[in-house]
Amino acid sequence: MRVVIQRVTTSQVVIDSQVMGRIGQGLNLLVGIAETDTEAELDWMV
Repeated sequence: MRVVIQRVTTSQVVIDSQVMGRIGQGLNLLVGIAETDTEAELDWMV
């Protein structure tokens, strides 16, 4: 499991050329979860 936290002035999610979500200034979290990750790892990340 990996989490990258990034400060942004703007951020958006685009799927098939359509904007699905957008924020202004704030935090952008990129989260990667694998099938082998456990609840203990999730608790540590939180």
